[in-house]
Amino acid sequence: MEYSNINTALLGLLTSIETQGREVTTRGSATKEIGPIQFTVTNPLQRCLLLPGRANNIFASIAETMWVLAGRNDVEFLQHYLPRAGDFSDDGLTWRAGYGPRLRNWGGVDQLDEVRKILLDEPSSRRAVAIIFDPASDYTESKDIPCNNWLHFTIRDRALNAHIAIRSNDVIWGFSGINNFEWSVLLEMMAHWLGVEVGQLTYSITSEHLYEPHFERATTILETPITFDPYLRQALTTPSFDTSWEDFSAHLDQWFALEEKVRTGVDCADQIDSYPDPLLRGFLQMMRIFWAIKNKAGIEEVSRLIEPLQGTDLGEAAHEYASRQVKGFPEYDYRTSLTRGDLPDGLYDTITLLHKVKSLAYGDSWKRRGERIGIMANIARKVDRLENVDPVNTEVDETALDTAIDLLVYGVKYLTYLVDKGEAPVPATLAGNDTPASDGLQGFNTLLENILAEPAEGTPLDSAVQAITTSYQKLEDIVEERNTDTPEGKTKALTSLIQESAALVSTLAEVAPGAYEQFMQRVGKEAANTPGA
Repeated sequence: MEYSNINTALLGLLTSIETQGREVTTRGSATKEIGPIQFTVTNPLQRCLLLPGRANNIFASIAETMWVLAGRNDVEFLQHYLPRAGDFSDDGLTWRAGYGPRLRNWGGVDQLDEVRKILLDEPSSRRAVAIIFDPASDYTESKDIPCNNWLHFTIRDRALNAHIAIRSNDVIWGFSGINNFEWSVLLEMMAHWLGVEVGQLTYSITSEHLYEPHFERATTILETPITFDPYLRQALTTPSFDTSWEDFSAHLDQWFALEEKVRTGVDCADQIDSYPDPLLRGFLQMMRIFWAIKNKAGIEEVSRLIEPLQGTDLGEAAHEYASRQVKGFPEYDYRTSLTRGDLPDGLYDTITLLHKVKSLAYGDSWKRRGERIGIMANIARKVDRLENVDPVNTEVDETALDTAIDLLVYGVKYLTYLVDKGEAPVPATLAGNDTPASDGLQGFNTLLENILAEPAEGTPLDSAVQAITTSYQKLEDIVEERNTDTPEGKTKALTSLIQESAALVSTLAEVAPGAYEQFMQRVGKEAANTPGA
């Protein structure tokens, strides 16, 4: 399974736990569990979690990540951002199995440096491994046994990938709270030190689970309509890491010194603004926002601190947090109003590519049996299926998104057929064209683009299928001559059906990100295997 980023990954994992999870009680804690599983996050730099109902603390993720990368395991620092940190300590002073010391100083070995040197010496090496689980000390009774056990780095096609093996992973506090964030930052840093691109994060997890206290939160996340993933719908930038290995330790020391000043109320704004690394400077700016909120700063002050991060994913995460913590702060808009046909970037091109692949395979056979028993029958089957399919289930051969896209394609193809019959107007760009609009690709692509260019309000998911059913029924009544509407009426009914289908496709692409990812990948593979596509 592949997910584009942390938002789509969390939705996909929660959906799998909800639909396939088994109840398991371990050490007195009830969970819903899936596994063993393996999945890949294809865009790990899209690391900021922005889902309604999740109530994420981005500042804690930043603090713990920096703490690990600096090789620390003291509870004192971590408790400023994670008050429950002491609950996982045997002595109240340290995390016995903290990842930081094990990665940065295992018996005197800095594993990050060793991984770096191995891959600099031999970029194709398969030996760049960092270990966290310690057999000499972890077969013991403790509050802190490492859950993440093994990290393996490889360079392929000039990109650095990381594979993380995890024995036990809580999807809320573990994977989405810290693990994906910290490993994505480490991956970015290591790629910079090696002079290669950031690749993918792949996770192999024996037990992916949800604890009983989080059952209600998971339900809220899954049941709250989401009409966009901010990384797909907005041009969010991500500050980049730009510190050499040789300067890394000194920059870490400077970072923690500035963090302490921010936390204790010492004015260091100029020093933060001049901090040399863009990503770590962004993290320091986030610390200023966190402590301003913690110290009950007002709307104006918090807004002023967020402003330099506007347009970045960190700024979005800070705004989302402030909207929950600062009284009167502008509500964070998890959604956006959809325009019919306002498809996510890349989806229009993928639909036209899908149509090309199918045209190369089947030619124009779709219209051979005519309007009633051929074209309308295909459309009717898709409408009927939409009335019965689970909109977010990705564990089926044909998802609701696949069906909605097929309906959109069939609708536009039907419109090209009506153009050739003289029952629908000929677009100006097709006037004088000797090739029938319903043959080949040009007519389809032209009409699809024209239809999607017409603005109209989008259809919410809970009423989208009903709107499609209503539009289809009007069309069927005309085709079956149950009323005496004009050809213009038929075209209008079909156009409405196409627009409603496009709105549903757009909505499903956002509320069912797993299905969206599957569709995009499937079409790409089909095109790659189709000569001429």
